[in-house]
Amino acid sequence: ANPASGDQASVDSTTYSDGAVISYDQASHTLTATLPAGGSAEIVAPQQIKLTSQHIVLDAALTEVTGLLTVQGLLTFLAGMAGQANPSGPSGAAAMQITGAIQADDVLAGLISLLGHRHKWGSNDTSVAIP
Repeated sequence: ANPASGDQASVDSTTYSDGAVISYDQASHTLTATLPAGGSAEIVAPQQIKLTSQHIVLDAALTEVTGLLTVQGLLTFLAGMAGQANPSGPSGAAAMQITGAIQADDVLAGLISLLGHRHKWGSNDTSVAIP
């Protein structure tokens, strides 16, 4: 009742009446699930979901993690970082806690640069920060 998804001998595919297509290409070893507009996908596993690959790309306007997130390798970000303390957490809780040294080009408190601010040393103003 549904038209064939293609005529490639290496591709096995199922097309559903709403336009969703699930296919596997044996030649390229590619599994593809394509959903129609408004579609969503959900995987429910009570214990664990494990993805193993050399490279995983999450291509979404928003990726949300609702539980704890542990990154065991180096965390690299390319567009900055923003965050806040949990508003429902304990009063005065830090927005970020780091154990170990931090290396940065500069640190700002409001508009005050750690590198560029001056200190009062006795009756003298300094032109550079004093460690």
